Amino acid sequence: METSDGNVLKVMVTAPSKKRKANIAVAELLAKKFGVSKNRGTLVAGKIDWRKILRIKGDPVILSTNAQQWMNL
Repeated sequence: METSDGNVLKVMVTAPSKKRKANIAVAELLAKKFGVSKNRGTLVAGKIDWRKILRIKGDPVILSTNAQQWMNL
């Protein structure tokens, strides 16, 4: 999705925000969608905000390809 902040992915999870469960669920969902293991996603910003910035570690070409495919759904 394109916004005034640039391209962003909008995701929703059902996990509660208590004890970071929602943050963990978002990181796990994105890792799965990008095709990397759960520990390859790290929350960079937005610990208590509904807007999150995550860093996903992996091959940039593969991550970019997966992101483009996912964003085109």
